[in-house]
This record gives sequence, C-alpha cells and structure tokens, in this order.
Amino acid sequence: MRIQSPFMYVRSHRKINAYSLNPGPVFTNMIQKEDTAAGFKVSGGGPGVIDEDGTPNTEKYDWKTLQEGAATTLVAAFDPILSNKPVAYLDDCKVATETVAPHSSDPANASLLLTVTEKVIGQSFEF
Repeated sequence: MRIQSPFMYVRSHRKINAYSLNPGPVFTNMIQKEDTAAGFKVSGGGPGVIDEDGTPNTEKYDWKTLQEGAATTLVAAFDPILSNKPVAYLDDCKVATETVAPHSSDPANASLLLTVTEKVIGQSFEF
C-alpha cells in the first residue's frame, strides 16, 4: 500500500521524502489486547490474522518477529540508497514500488485517507 507517499511528498512542497512500507504481520500487543483482538479475527469481521483462540494464523500469514517487522521501517528512515528516491514503497527492506496495485496510487484515495486519518486522530496536517 503506497497510497500516501506521492500525495504527502507533493503536499509538503517536496520538502519531505515520503515512504510507504509493509512491515508484514507482526504479533504485537495491539493484536493481543482484548478490546482490539476481535477486529483481527474472522468472527469479528476482520481478515483472520489471528485465530479464534487469539494465536497467530500461521496457515494464512507468514509472521515476522518484532525485529524483522521493524527492519523495513529502519531502512526507510536511514538507508542512504533512498536519498535519490523521495517517494517509494518498501517491502521486506527493499524498494517494491512496482508491486503496488493501481488503486493504491490513486490521488483521490490518498486525499480521502488523509482526511479520515486526521479526523480519527484529531489533528490536521498543514504544510
């Protein structure tokens, strides 16, 4: 999902590099909390990331350790190879922009997602 990167780069007047990334499925405390776990289960309308007993669904997902999941974020933040790529999608620590679905690069979807995000978190981002 690269939906925000180009939109945010342009919105910042090209002053901020913008990367979208996929850390992969990581079994974090967010998934384990009782009040959010239901949203990850099929019975709760979720994608079935976790089984009904709260354990990771290893048949459907290739789970990563916390360190493996964090690695792509660290690459986006610090890898000098990205300095000439102000907008990119990263997956498994590599630029994978060519794998992005067309609907994920739609500027209208990006604008809508940003508007919804700002509403949910109660903060507006102005550049």
